[in-house]
Parts: sequence; structure tokens; C-alpha cells
Amino acid sequence: MDVSHTILEDVDILALSHILKQLPVVQKVDLSSCQLSGTQLSTLSPVLPRVVDLVLFSNSVDSPAMDDLAAVCSESRPSVHMQKLNLSLCSMYGEVAAKSLASVVASTHLGHLDLTGNTRFGNQGLASLAAALPEECSSVTWLSVANCGLQPGCAVALGQLVNKLPKLDELHLEYNCLANSDVENLLEELSSRHLRHLHLDNNHLDDGVVDSLCECLSVRQSLFRTSGGTSPAPPCFIYIHGNRMSEAVLNRIARQRVCS
Repeated sequence: MDVSHTILEDVDILALSHILKQLPVVQKVDLSSCQLSGTQLSTLSPVLPRVVDLVLFSNSVDSPAMDDLAAVCSESRPSVHMQKLNLSLCSMYGEVAAKSLASVVASTHLGHLDLTGNTRFGNQGLASLAAALPEECSSVTWLSVANCGLQPGCAVALGQLVNKLPKLDELHLEYNCLANSDVENLLEELSSRHLRHLHLDNNHLDDGVVDSLCECLSVRQSLFRTSGGTSPAPPCFIYIHGNRMSEAVLNRIARQRVCS
């Protein structure tokens, strides 16, 4: 169901809610750029858990609306079908929004969470999300906090976050302002994990981080060789386009699974 780029009045929200109530499962609802208010989202909350792929791109999603969604998901958990949630460009920021978001994640089987472009989310939002998530959120395999205003000093929060997402397969961190030290600590956390795609494009990384990049990939190869017999290690790709690395360093890592 695609109603994207449509200005929805309150009567439209009621009609949409009525339609969705008739369906036990809805594969996708796209509400991108509908200028939804927090009140309208709260009105829709009782029927949203039955949507497998929910797209709220480019709306203003406030914390009360997320709290309402989390409460509904928690109450109807056995029948919650939500697996994908797109909250990119939704003006989410700060501790309250992060805690509300963590409640939604904890109350669903969410595998795909997109927070791209919430530029005010920042280190505080990341730290609050990591702290509020329950231990072992095993359903999340794809996460984007690209262009979320992350600054140097977010290493601890990043480490805590990935530790709570043991099945994370793809992590997007591009278009932030990460420091070498943040990435070095993250790579240490990720070296023994099954993560296959790490997006670090267009940060402030320079030649100083290359040893950690190569070491991470080398450790993964060694771990999988010693524990997996003859099977090769799962491919791991680290994307670093648009950083401040010299041509000599890029040539050095070209033989590794690092995508420059």
C-alpha cells in the first residue's frame, strides 16, 4: 500500500486505519513524506504492528507516537509482524526518542532499522539507544545510522550497540564525523563477528586507521579457518570511499576486502 507524498487529513488517517484493521497482515505500507503529525501516527499505532515493512521516511515522528507504537507492539507481541522500519529523515533526536525507539525494537521482530538522515540524533541519541536496548536483540541484521550527526567520541556507544546486536550483518555509518579511534575500537569489536558489510564512506578517516582495517579482516580469516575447517570465511566488505586516505594506503588495502 503506497500513499507516499500525499497530504493526509485526519479523516484519511481514520479511513486508512479502518482498512488496515481488516487485514491480518500487510506486506508494506509507505507513508513517506505525508506530513504526518504525532497525533496522526498515534491514531495509526494500533494497526501498524501488522505491517511487515513500514516506511515513515520524511515525517516528523515524535516520542509519544513511538511510545504508543511500542506499547501496542508489546501488548500484541505474538501477532506483531513488523520486520522493517524506515525512520530516515524523521527529525528524531535525543535521549527520549532513542528510548522510545529501543522500546519498539524490543517489542517487535525487527530485522531492518533505517535511521538515515536524523542529523540531530548524534552521540547522545546513539548512546541512549545502545543503553536502552535489551541484551541480545537477535532479530536485527541491518542497521543504518548514516548521516546521523555522529561525532568523535562515540566509540563506547558504538561498541555497546553492536554487542547487543549479535546477528548484525550490515551496518551503515557513512556521512558522519567519526574519528580514527572510534573506528579502531569498533573494528576490534567486530573482528570476531559475522558482519559482512560495514559502510564507513565519507567520514574523517585518514591513513592512521588502515592497520586496524587490515587487522580486523585478518583476524576474521584466522578465526574462521581455525573454527570452520575447510570452509572459507564469509566475505567481509568495508566501504571507505570519500575519506582522507592517501593513494598509497588505498593501494595497500586493495588486496583486502575493503572497498575504497
